[in-house]
Amino acid sequence: MWSNKRKIMKNKHIKMFEAFSSDLEIENLLLDKIYEDWKVDYTTDFLFTESEGSETELDIFDDTENLTRGEKAAAAREFQIMSKPQLAVLYLAALGQNEENDKGKYLVGIPGMEGFGYTDPTTRFFEISVPAIADSIGLESSRTAARTIKKFVLLINGVREATMEESIYPKLVKAFDDFSTVSIKELQARVGGIIQNADEFTLNRDKAETERQIAAQRREQKKNMEMQIGDKVYSLFKTLRSFKREDGSQPFANPKKAFDRAIGKIASETGMAIEDVTTSYRNYLKNRKILDMINYPA
Repeated sequence: MWSNKRKIMKNKHIKMFEAFSSDLEIENLLLDKIYEDWKVDYTTDFLFTESEGSETELDIFDDTENLTRGEKAAAAREFQIMSKPQLAVLYLAALGQNEENDKGKYLVGIPGMEGFGYTDPTTRFFEISVPAIADSIGLESSRTAARTIKKFVLLINGVREATMEESIYPKLVKAFDDFSTVSIKELQARVGGIIQNADEFTLNRDKAETERQIAAQRREQKKNMEMQIGDKVYSLFKTLRSFKREDGSQPFANPKKAFDRAIGKIASETGMAIEDVTTSYRNYLKNRKILDMINYPA
């Protein structure tokens, strides 16, 4: 008797599962049909952009003595070799960086350096960018300048060994020790002869400006892509919610259900992650000032 009851209950559960599976399959087929019909009316194309590769970082070396094997290898790869005066300017920049506020205080005293920066009318501090520092000493990579300044800051703070982030070359340590024995004014006077013409050597500043423009374009492209993705999700979301069967039933009227289905379909179409499509949709709604619990029931 008990055994028969268990069989009846088991068969009932199987039938309920089969009915549920069948309903889900029907719903998926209906979703596909609505989606295909929707695509006919919605023809806006997505805009995708690819980021460019980053520039290879240049190595830094001191050419005041015989080159080591590593330095020769760098020179063979056409890397720029840094002179002692160039390193001295970056050392002075590091002294200012280490003091945080008036970062250009030790650079402004170098003859010819004024044209590469400006004096802030409020703070009266001399402001100069790393690309401008690189231009001032004729260096071809502002990234090299930035990394070297960072290494000098470490040395100033007593770090004389390589860290997880930075390698510190023996010749850089020697240069640092040499600079530390000379007064700031004397060092400024010694390096004045290598300072370039501010209007002629503009390589790094031009590149920095180009990179700023490219970054702005990429931000705009990303925003446009988000708006396009979001608009598609919103359009499909509304279509699903308003869809009615012939019997008047609305299988996707529930906002959460329509939201999940719309996000899933657009993610599948674009190959994007669910999280990225969801973020784009949220940003789209915020941009249009229609972000609420109905349109975004996440």
